[in-house]
Amino acid sequence: MATETTESRLKVANHRAEDTVRSLRDTAASSLAIEQGAERLAAATAARATTGEELRKTFESMAARIEETGTSAISLARSQSGVVESTRGIEKGAEATSTGLEQMAASIAAVRKDAELLSGSVDTTAATLEETARSIKSVSTNAE
Repeated sequence: MATETTESRLKVANHRAEDTVRSLRDTAASSLAIEQGAERLAAATAARATTGEELRKTFESMAARIEETGTSAISLARSQSGVVESTRGIEKGAEATSTGLEQMAASIAAVRKDAELLSGSVDTTAATLEETARSIKSVSTNAE
C-alpha cells in the first residue's frame, strides 16, 4: 500500500513536471514571437525615421527653391511693369507654400521625436525579452 502511495505521488510529480516543461516551452515560443515582433517594429520605426528625414531634406530644398523663385519674380516685376499683378500672386503663393512647409517641417520633427521615443521603448522591450529568455532557460535547466 505504501508503494501505491509512493507511485501515485511520483506519477503526480511527473505529470506536474511535464506540465511545467510544456508551459515553459509555450512561454519560450511566445517570447520568441514577441522578440520577432519587436524586431519588426524596430525595423519599421527606422524606415519611418529615414523616410521622414528624406522628406525633410526634400522640403528644405523646395523651400529654398521657392524663395529663389520669389526673388526672381520680384526682379522681373521691377523690370516689367505690366507683370506686377502676376508677380504679386506668385509671391503670395510662395509665402503660403513656405508657411505650409514650415508647418510640415514641425510635424516631421514631431514624428522624428515620436520615432526616437518608440525606438527607446523597443530597446527596453528587447532587453526585457532577453532577460525573460535567460530566465526561461534557467528555469528549464533547473526543471531538468
